[in-house]
Amino acid sequence: MLLICTTVRHGGTIMTARPSADGAGQGYLRERLEWYHCTVSGGLVPENQDGEVEQSCVMAPDDMLQGAFTLEAALISANLLGLP
Repeated sequence: MLLICTTVRHGGTIMTARPSADGAGQGYLRERLEWYHCTVSGGLVPENQDGEVEQSCVMAPDDMLQGAFTLEAALISANLLGLP
C-alpha cells in the first residue's frame, strides 16, 4: 500500500467577507474555509482534481513572501510561516 499523505492535522478556520462583482456589482461574498496541513510522501506532487488549485510546488519561505496568492492562500501561508 502506497502512503501518500501523513500527519494530517486541522490548520485552522478562515472567515472572509467582501464585496463581489456578482449581481451587477451588488453581490457580497462570505466564506468559511477549513484548512488542513499534511506531509506528502517523498517525491509525490499533489494533483488538482477540482480546479480550485492552480498549482502545487515546494517553495522556500523567502520565495513565499514574494509570491502572488489569493487572499485565502496568503492567510494560510502567513500562518504556516508563523507571521502575525
